[in-house]
Amino acid sequence: MQRTAIKTITILLLVVLSMGLFSLVGLAAEVPPDTTQSEEIISLPDADVPLAYHQPGIYSWSILNLILVGASNVLAVLLLLDYFGRHTRRDKGRPTLRIVAFGLAVAAILLFVITEDTRMLLVLTNRWTVIYAINFVLVGAIAGFAMRAGLQQEEASSKADEDE
Repeated sequence: MQRTAIKTITILLLVVLSMGLFSLVGLAAEVPPDTTQSEEIISLPDADVPLAYHQPGIYSWSILNLILVGASNVLAVLLLLDYFGRHTRRDKGRPTLRIVAFGLAVAAILLFVITEDTRMLLVLTNRWTVIYAINFVLVGAIAGFAMRAGLQQEEASSKADEDE
């Protein structure tokens, strides 16, 4: 009972103190306008807005490459989690496709670290985007084949269990 009362009082004190500090800040911000200055209006010319244009000689890195690498790795990790979650100790199956997909995903990470300098200009695509897209398509195709093979193997084992 005493602890809850102490906690309540502490919270109320913190609220009151914070409200007091905010009101002090508000009072300090209200500065009367200085009327001694002349009211000369200065107009500035419109400046051209710099555009982020990618020129061929300038190094850059691509956000689409980062997205493709991340998606490939998510697919590969989901494949491995599915493999270890679906198979029991006695029936491990063959994880060859899943290991290949994981290897491609790790290779994509290494390629990104080697080829992309994130301190440079950010663009949507660059010369490496095609390679990352091919890698993503390969990992996606492997994921499809591996999931289909896993489902077929699961159906075959369930049919064998029903026949016994």
